[in-house]
Amino acid sequence: MTDAFLSFAQTGKPECDILPDWKPVTPDRAPTMIFDRECALRTDYDDRLYEKINSILPPFHLMELLAGSENAIQH
Repeated sequence: MTDAFLSFAQTGKPECDILPDWKPVTPDRAPTMIFDRECALRTDYDDRLYEKINSILPPFHLMELLAGSENAIQH
């Protein structure tokens, strides 16, 4: 994980010898690297989790929440 982070900081690409090729996120897919004893790349890894969360919790909009509070952010 550290090698991937350092590579990303130096080159803009999170690469190292033990990781599979990590493609960038696009509107159609979200590749996620799973760092474990054996690293793996999973596409749309959290989709089912987010579907479950969205089915239980009401929609959350950070900017609407902040704009409606007494401590609204001022620019």
